[in-house]
Amino acid sequence: MGDGKKLRYQVRTITTVDTKKSADILFSQNPNITSQLNLITCTGTYLKDQKTYDQRTIVAAELIK
Repeated sequence: MGDGKKLRYQVRTITTVDTKKSADILFSQNPNITSQLNLITCTGTYLKDQKTYDQRTIVAAELIK
């Protein structure tokens, strides 16, 4: 954080999906998690003509208090 405070998160799920479905998962929240952090990265096959990959891996983590 800006004040030097560190937050700890625990990974709850790791999901790999087609790029077209990634927004639905990335912007969703598990109702059992009050403070959730989602991270996304590219994976799968590189599509040279589109200059991107065809899949995304999304990691959902929960703030540990």
